[in-house]
Amino acid sequence: MASWQSEITSVSNSLKHILEFRDFSDVTFSFGEFSNEKKVKAHKLILAMRSDVFQAMFYGTMREERSDVLVTDIDEHIFQIMLKYIYTDQFEAKLPEDIISTFYAAHKYHIPSLMNLCRTQIVPKLTGNNVSKIFQVARLLEDEILITKCENIIPQNSKTVLESESFANLSGDVVEYLIRQKKLNTASESDIFRAVLVWAKRRIEGNKKYIEEKSETNEKEKDISENIKEKNMRKEIRSVMNFLLPYINFLSMNLEEFIKLPDLTVVFSKKEIVQMALNIAKIRNVPLPDWFGTGPPSQK
Repeated sequence: MASWQSEITSVSNSLKHILEFRDFSDVTFSFGEFSNEKKVKAHKLILAMRSDVFQAMFYGTMREERSDVLVTDIDEHIFQIMLKYIYTDQFEAKLPEDIISTFYAAHKYHIPSLMNLCRTQIVPKLTGNNVSKIFQVARLLEDEILITKCENIIPQNSKTVLESESFANLSGDVVEYLIRQKKLNTASESDIFRAVLVWAKRRIEGNKKYIEEKSETNEKEKDISENIKEKNMRKEIRSVMNFLLPYINFLSMNLEEFIKLPDLTVVFSKKEIVQMALNIAKIRNVPLPDWFGTGPPSQK
């Protein structure tokens, strides 16, 4: 037994040395733009021994002959965390964001043991502030175990979830799912509206930034991007939020709560505001906006 343990330790130390100094490396992974590009060297054989994806990439019938691989969906430091595990079985991710990103990398390259390790470590770290992001990755990867864990946390922390940075950066389909499936059932409808408004503005800001980055020398496009905010704000916000509005039950609010909603006149036309206000106050029977009432009755 001692002999086997000694040999395993010796092999582990050798692989650690190879990882640290990259002796005899035969593949290079590149990350980032040209101005800030980072490169990581590795060994095809070692990667292939731990991952059937790497095995197919380097030794399969569709193998890549080139020795330089561009990686666009994983950060360099996350890739390094994965490499260290591949070479040494040591896992050094501590932050929830790093663990879930490593989980994604392990799924992409199909390293089940690392996926299980990430899943085991991320569950105790789930909070209202980070569960949205982790839930989105779990859905993307169709990991039912992690999806279920997240769905158990979200309802208990609905208000915190809605106010988190993670929620503001979610994809539209995940926001719709959370609202439509009543996963935020301990938050008020006004809390949900405020969170959706922040989410919509974040999407518009992201699009505006993209336009500016792509048109640094085009003054005409710069003017157009400014007009998005200055002249067409209601149209832009409404177009982003429109598919979510039917799932928010405005009639469950009282009149004061409704009137105090932020950017009411930015999101809705004056006619829509009057229609909803009169229905909330039950002053007289007036038709509701066409989009109203196609969603579920309430989050609560």
